[in-house]
Amino acid sequence: MRISDCAACYVYYLEAVFWGAERDIKKGLSIKGIIYNVLRNGMLPLNTFYYDSDLIIRYFLYYNFLKPKILRGYASSLFYMANFIEENNLKIHYPKAIISSAETLWPEMREKIEKVFNSEIYDSYGSREVSQIATECSMHDGLHV
Repeated sequence: MRISDCAACYVYYLEAVFWGAERDIKKGLSIKGIIYNVLRNGMLPLNTFYYDSDLIIRYFLYYNFLKPKILRGYASSLFYMANFIEENNLKIHYPKAIISSAETLWPEMREKIEKVFNSEIYDSYGSREVSQIATECSMHDGLHV
């Protein structure tokens, strides 16, 4: 779980993660896995490398129920999910912010993701070994190390 910058507040938030690395996220979805990750890691991990329509709809049932404040994921996964939501006319919870990583976030991807999720997206760069290396700020004019 994350703690806000205000040490006196101790505000926790949940993040949803559209990911695909099998060593991080298993295929499918289990209640036990969701509970474990939400309580232990403060995140709802959703494997987006298996594009099964029924599974994705179940993802959004949990996503809408838990109402994560942050949405993070591969640029292509965020883009795919945005298209899926739009094509299937799904009603979704809007996160406060979106963080794209692992791949190039192209302008048309940024536009679609922000429109569908009704939230600002921040591009970031990182690696498995170091995690976050650089991230955009609200100016969206390059990455800060």
